[in-house]
Amino acid sequence: MIVNSLIMVTGKEEWHGIDLSKSDSFAHGIPFGYFAHLRQHDPLHWTVESQGRGFWSLTRHADIVQLNRDYRRLSSAQGIRIKDQSPEEVFARRNFHESDPPDHTRQRLIVSRAFSQSKMLEYEQELRGLTRSIIAQAIDWQEFDLAEQIARHIPMLAIGRILGLPAEDHEWLLTRAEQLFANGDPDHNEFVRDRGKDEPYRPYPFGLPAGIEVFDYSKLLLKKMADQGESNSLLQQILMPDDNGNTISEEEFRNFFCLIIVTANDTLRYTMAAMVLALIERPELAQLHREYLPHPDNPFWDSAVEEWVRYSTPNHYFRRTATRDFDLHGKTIRAGDKVVSWLSSANYDDAVFVSPSVVNPLRSPNPHLAFGEGGPHNCLGAWLARLELKLFLQEWVARNGAIELTAEPEWVRSNFLNGIKRLPIRILNPGYKSGI
Repeated sequence: MIVNSLIMVTGKEEWHGIDLSKSDSFAHGIPFGYFAHLRQHDPLHWTVESQGRGFWSLTRHADIVQLNRDYRRLSSAQGIRIKDQSPEEVFARRNFHESDPPDHTRQRLIVSRAFSQSKMLEYEQELRGLTRSIIAQAIDWQEFDLAEQIARHIPMLAIGRILGLPAEDHEWLLTRAEQLFANGDPDHNEFVRDRGKDEPYRPYPFGLPAGIEVFDYSKLLLKKMADQGESNSLLQQILMPDDNGNTISEEEFRNFFCLIIVTANDTLRYTMAAMVLALIERPELAQLHREYLPHPDNPFWDSAVEEWVRYSTPNHYFRRTATRDFDLHGKTIRAGDKVVSWLSSANYDDAVFVSPSVVNPLRSPNPHLAFGEGGPHNCLGAWLARLELKLFLQEWVARNGAIELTAEPEWVRSNFLNGIKRLPIRILNPGYKSGI
C-alpha cells in the first residue's frame, strides 16, 4: 500500500480550531481528517473567516462537479481567492481566470488554439531533452534540493521555450511568478498578503508590485514582436484573429501573459516534488514505473500522470461568488456569498475514489478535479502539463534508483497552493540508468 505522504492532519483532535482561511492551517499539508469530517457531516459548511465576512465550504466531489458547471449561479468575476476585493481591485486584477462566459468563452476560444494537444506534442522531443539535461545536471551534485534545483526550473524553461521568450529573462520571470502565486509565503514574497504588507499594492495587477513588472514586460514584448515582424511564435499566433475574426485586446494579452507565466509554474513544480517524495518513500512504486520505460507511449503513462495530479492536487481551492439565492443541503446560499470549492477534499472523496490515500497509477476511472474538469475554467494548459509531467516522470525514474531525504520537506505557506517548496535529497547510486 502506497499511502499519501501529504496527509498530515488526520486525528479528530485536530478538527477544532482549523481556520481554512489561514495559510498557516496548511503549513504541514492538507487537513484531510477535517475535510473527511465535513464531507460526512457538514458538506456545505459555513466557515468563519478570521479577516473577512466568512464563506461557504464545499467539500464533496459531487457538489463541486455540479456547481462548477453553473457559472450563472456561481461567478468567477469577483475573484477566485477567498479574500474580498474592492471594485477597483477587481478591475485592476481581472484576468482570464476571473471572468465568466460569454467573455471568458471568447477569450478562451482565441488562445486555446495555441495550447491544443496536437500543438503541445510538437514540443515533446525538445522538452524531453530539456528535462533530461536538468535532471542529469542535478544528479551530478548527488545532494541537492529537488524542489529548488529541478522542480522550480523545468516548468519555466519549458514555457519559455514554447513562448519563445529570451533565455536570459527566464530567471527574472520565474522570480516574479513566485511572488505572484506564492504571495502568502515570506520566502517568495516580502509583501505577504495575509499579514497586511500588501495593502499599498492591492489595486495593482495581481495585487503586488511584481504584477506591474510583468505587465510592463509583456508590453515591451509586444512591441519587440511587432518591430521584428515575428509571425511564427506561439504568442504571435494568440494575437492573430480566429476563424470568426475575433481577437484579444492588448490589455487582455497582458493579463493572459501574466496568468500563463504564473500557472505554467505552480501546478507543475509542486506535482513534481510530490511525485519524488512518494517515490522515495515507496521504492516499489518507482519500480512499477520502470517496468513501463521500454514503452514510453504506453497508456500507463497517461493514467499515471492523472493519478499523480490527483494525488498532489496543487491548488487547494477556487472561490466563486453567488449571483442569486439558492438552497443546498438544507441551507440557503445568499446572493453575494462566497462559495469555496475545496479540490483537496474532492480529490480524496472516498465516495468517488477507492482508497483515495493510496497512489494507484492504474486508477480508472479517475475523475479528479485538479484541472477544473467539467466547467468553463477547465485548465487551458492541461495538455502541456500532462506532457511535462510524463516526461519528467519517465526521465526521473530512468536515472534514479536509491534516493533518501536529508531533511524534512517544507510546504509553501498558502491555503491556495498545495506544494513542497523544499525537498532536500541525496542520490545513493549516481550513474544509475534504466533507459527509455
